[in-house]
This record gives sequence, C-alpha cells and structure tokens, in this order.
Amino acid sequence: SPSSTACIMAAIAIASIIIRAPSSEGAQIFRNATDQSFRNHQDLDELVAEMLAEVRAATPAIRDLARQQPLFEGHKTILECAIERFEAEDYVSATGLLYPRIEGVLRTWKRTVDPGNYSAAALARAAATDQREERHPFSLLHPYRFEEYLRRVFFKSFDADAPEGVGRHSVSHGVAPENDFGPKSAMIALLTLDQLAFMLRTS
Repeated sequence: SPSSTACIMAAIAIASIIIRAPSSEGAQIFRNATDQSFRNHQDLDELVAEMLAEVRAATPAIRDLARQQPLFEGHKTILECAIERFEAEDYVSATGLLYPRIEGVLRTWKRTVDPGNYSAAALARAAATDQREERHPFSLLHPYRFEEYLRRVFFKSFDADAPEGVGRHSVSHGVAPENDFGPKSAMIALLTLDQLAFMLRTS
C-alpha cells in the first residue's frame, strides 16, 4: 500500500542520514517528516522538496562512500555519472542510470557471498544478510525493512501495458512513465545506493 511504502522509504532515508551524522539537521528533518506523516496521515510526497534539499547536501558524502566501497568496482564510472547528474538536477538521467546499476551492485554482492540464484527475491534477501552474523534485525540499518523495500518497491512487478511508478523492471524494460522520472525517483535511488554502500561489507 502507499502508506507502507512511504514508511519503508522513510526508514531507508532516516537510516542513511542518522548513521553518517547522528545530530545532523538532515536526520532531524527526516525524523520530523516521518512523525508528521504518521501524526497527520500526510503523504510523504508532500515533503519531497524538503527532503531533497537535505539529500542534495549529503551528496558529497554519498559519493565519497561509494568511491570507498570495493564491491562497487565495475560500477563506479556509471555511479559517478549518475551522482553528477543528480547534482546537476538532471533527475531523468540519474534515475535511468541508477535503477539498473543498483541491481548490478546487488548481483555483484550475491555472486560474492552466495552465487547461484539471482532472482529478485534472492537479491533482496542477500542484501539483508550479514555474512559476519553481526547485524541484528533491529539495527539502525533496518536490514529486514530494507529487504522488504527491495522486494515490494524496487523489484516491484509491473504490467507492461499499464506500468505504474518507477522500479527496476519498469525502468530497465523502458516502460516507466516519463513523468515519474523526477526528483523523488532519483532521490530514492541515491538513498538506496547509500544504504547498500553501508550494508554490503565483506570484512
């Protein structure tokens, strides 16, 4: 449902910002946005502009983290281009580049830790599995909520004749509605990438 999707996205955004800077204004804005959404039954879409400003401010840190992530090797040129396009407010290009490449990052991770099954469900499950067995379900990284987001939103199935929204399948198959290639879809993709940079660790 739209409300559960909003909750999942808020969790990803909050985790990404809080872990990097626990007392940052960005963390407070995301917390306030989520509280306001629950309290007033307000759609988080109405707060996209406010959230976008904070994500744009965090973009240099997201880029630095992506550059340091060994599992992003083989993807970094495209990720750098996508982040540059996000900064230039070219959200169409950023969205088009990030969604397929995020699946590529997940495939790289899956091949590293448990090769053999590359279905969407398996990729989502692998992203939430810590091979070092150090992550708890209630970690600030929200591994199981993130898995749910990947399964239900990022890898959402679609009707090619009547596609709705932006996801890996609709973008990669070239049927995602043009009007949905905007700040929201690009921001979600960038935060997803940021979350993966934190979560996918082999040492």
